[in-house]
Amino acid sequence: MIPKNNMKTTFLSPASRFVLVFVVLCIGVGMGEDIPELKLDSSLERSLSGGQTHEYRIRLEAGQFLHVVVDQKGIDVEVVLAGPDGKRIGHMDSPNNAWGPEPMVAIAEVAGDYRLRVVAGNPQAATGKYGVRVVTLRPATDKDVQHVAANRAVEQSQDLLGQGDAKSLQKAAELFQQAAAFYRSSGHQYDQALTLFSLGLVEAQLGHFRSALANYESCLPLFHQLADKQMEGSTLNNIGGVFDVLGDLPKAIAIYDQALLLNRASGDRLSEASTLNNIGKIHADMAEWQEASEYYQQAQAIFHGVGDREREAATLSNLGNVELNLAESDKALEYSQRALQLQRAAGDKPDEVNTLVQMGTVRQSQGQLADALKLYEQAIELARSIGDHWREGKALLLLGSALVTNGEPQKALEQLQQSLKLLQAADDKRNEGVALRTLGQAYAAMHQPEQALASYQQALPILQAVGDRNYTAQTLMGIAQVESDQGHLSEARKHAEEALSLVEQVRAKAGAQEDRASYFATQQSIGEFYIDLLMRMHKQDPAAGYDAEAFQAAERERARSLLEMLAESRVDIRQGVDPKLVQREHEIAGLLNSNAQRLLTLRGPGTQEKAATLKKEIGDLESESQQVELAIHKNSPQYAAMTQPQPLTLKEIQQQVLDSDTVLLEYALGEEHSYLWAISASSLKTYELPKRSEIEKSVREVVDLLSARGTYVSSELPQQKKARIARADARL
Repeated sequence: MIPKNNMKTTFLSPASRFVLVFVVLCIGVGMGEDIPELKLDSSLERSLSGGQTHEYRIRLEAGQFLHVVVDQKGIDVEVVLAGPDGKRIGHMDSPNNAWGPEPMVAIAEVAGDYRLRVVAGNPQAATGKYGVRVVTLRPATDKDVQHVAANRAVEQSQDLLGQGDAKSLQKAAELFQQAAAFYRSSGHQYDQALTLFSLGLVEAQLGHFRSALANYESCLPLFHQLADKQMEGSTLNNIGGVFDVLGDLPKAIAIYDQALLLNRASGDRLSEASTLNNIGKIHADMAEWQEASEYYQQAQAIFHGVGDREREAATLSNLGNVELNLAESDKALEYSQRALQLQRAAGDKPDEVNTLVQMGTVRQSQGQLADALKLYEQAIELARSIGDHWREGKALLLLGSALVTNGEPQKALEQLQQSLKLLQAADDKRNEGVALRTLGQAYAAMHQPEQALASYQQALPILQAVGDRNYTAQTLMGIAQVESDQGHLSEARKHAEEALSLVEQVRAKAGAQEDRASYFATQQSIGEFYIDLLMRMHKQDPAAGYDAEAFQAAERERARSLLEMLAESRVDIRQGVDPKLVQREHEIAGLLNSNAQRLLTLRGPGTQEKAATLKKEIGDLESESQQVELAIHKNSPQYAAMTQPQPLTLKEIQQQVLDSDTVLLEYALGEEHSYLWAISASSLKTYELPKRSEIEKSVREVVDLLSARGTYVSSELPQQKKARIARADARL
């Protein structure tokens, strides 16, 4: 089971491939030969390849109890028992992957030849071995009846676990608990451990992560006592996943490291790959993209080697996300396309929808909006075909947003309204808020300010409730723009300042790809709007000092730009800082990011309670972050000055920087208007300039003219070059 998140953690679980094979394929048995018979105390070992089935015959009398064990030795198999009439009696596929026993127990209702089938359901699986032995064959006792009931409860739970809905999962949990109680009382230690492991998976899918952790921690010592390194490593992997979800990233990494050692010692390549993927996911959460990529690539190579195409596709999707964050859109597209091929081959339509949406995001980032729109439309059509209204709603939201960007707000309106209905029905509060905010954008683009304002105001409390500061800031910005267009400049300033305050508070970028890509764009657009707004207010009241406030806002924007350049160039500005403080600062950022991801993706029953808990954890972390920042500022003022810059005020610049013979010219370029501040030691003058695109066009032309002498033109004669330079000089 791989949770359907943008960045996927791989949990080791009962395989979702409950392939019930009824076609008899007798490998190694010639035409006309009898099917091999199993008898009490008989045992054998055979090789089996992916997609193959071996069949055995067992003679049972009515009322006899049968206990058969198939020992997996490097290949994951399912065990199916059929009665004399060919109907299935039992089916077992334990969550122990390619190693360990698959038990089958039954009580014969009628006498006859029963059939035991050993099935390698994954056609890509490499050849492995298995052993089969009849442990017990006797008249059934009351204890045997209980044993069969426990195994049937496990089988039923596995089927329910594959369905994935809350009602099925709750029933599966109850059945696993009943089976675990029997195994514990009867001394079936291995079965008890496996059942507790499965119960942990169910609780995790239900969102009961503390309960999941308790079950994993209960089965871990049992696997250790049984010297089952494979399942011990798998359990540690899942414990690490729970700590990740609970926001304790250092603990998760430490647990994953233990799991990785066990995986490698036992030769369990599948578990090793899952753990590598999960370590990569934590690095991605902390925006350590290169490290994340290295772990994902190791995991992907192993998944490919062992033939697990589902998990390979998930890891390729993760790699695509990493490359997109590294601005390597071509690589991101390549990984997404590879994931898509595997998902289509496996018939994994829900994840195919996710990948089509991811590819649309990549193409949109490349400026290929027409291609992006087609991919979003494919995702919508596929989601509809499988009845997945939640994914349909999310894809419609992205399609509508892209249409607004493409200047087609009227066309976007229908998509966004459909999206809103589906997301509300799915109880996806966060995306409901985003859809309302995007509807506000569409109405604003259609010059319908009242409808735009109404949509923004509906979105605002929803986004505030789920703690999405990025989209809350964008919504406040939308409100401010509508108010500005209506001439309500003071109200617009209030909302713009609220938006800027939120942007400043963002400690870690949100988990979804569209948030990471839009964060700095949001910051820049709000800053530009705020400067332009203050300069408009300056025009109305030149003596109020709005021009000086606009200059101060521009200075803050430059300070942030410096930090962005330092981050992009990977300059080490931590020299001289207490390493413990830097490490804790880094850990807090990761924990905040992890909790923000969980908060933004909450939906369904119990959302409010979970959100309240997460908000408290985020608040506590932010308080600790402030304490760490204060400690850094106190002990390392140079580092604090770089990471938390406080620009000089206008008065400080005039007093400390400028003399009577110096004038400071500072520019701020904007989409609609640009501005120049001319500052001397005793005065401030402001000038409105053309928009950014016009200034940049002129700058490029000047650069071309200045470089005319150094430009080489093939086959140009000396007189032609002289004439070209003369024209450039005259134009300059």
